[in-house]
Amino acid sequence: MKRAVQADASLHGGESAARASIREALAASKTYRNFRHAFGELTDLHVVLCHPGSRPGRFPGRSLKIRVPVPPSSSAAGILLVAYSRQSNGRSQRASAAALKLLQIFAKHLALISSQISLQERNIEHPLIQRARAYIEGNYAADLSLASLARLLGVSRFYFCKLFKKATGRTLSTYVAEVRIERARGLLLNPNARISEVAFEAGFQSLTHFNRAFRRSSACSPTEYRKDVLQH
Repeated sequence: MKRAVQADASLHGGESAARASIREALAASKTYRNFRHAFGELTDLHVVLCHPGSRPGRFPGRSLKIRVPVPPSSSAAGILLVAYSRQSNGRSQRASAAALKLLQIFAKHLALISSQISLQERNIEHPLIQRARAYIEGNYAADLSLASLARLLGVSRFYFCKLFKKATGRTLSTYVAEVRIERARGLLLNPNARISEVAFEAGFQSLTHFNRAFRRSSACSPTEYRKDVLQH
């Protein structure tokens, strides 16, 4: 029993470390630190990188949030670039729009850095996990249950589950959802595609599940995401 508890604690510790690795690397990069300083001098706003699940009350006043398009294959479960003010003084609509545009541009630069970090991670990854990632990304609409993938790879479900979570920092179901959501983001660029069509083509069997997973990953609904992207 004691061994099981220790193994479980180790697994959760590995998960937390994997989730934070890319965010910490981005925050430590010279590019991010230079932008944070220049952006603060220009707008008087503070910039932080955080996970989509961060508490809303953490940031006083109205905050600007932009999702950094981190590759689903990376160890990060999603990253938000957040700008906020510690003062209650309001900003003009024009100033807010300009600040938001700068954040969007910078988020794309951070995405390039995160891709490089992700490639470095995959170069030292277990071959079994590399095969699993490649299959998931190429067959995102197929049955990607733990049992089917373990059978495909010729290993037990328990071993594959433990190895996958330790390597990626996520459960298999969470990782699969992220890959499908990334595909859905591309499909949403078509203004004529219905949200339900996007959900099913991306591999989701339930519209409710798709909406919930998309909001958890992007901090907005699919409809809101499409509107924002097409406006810019």
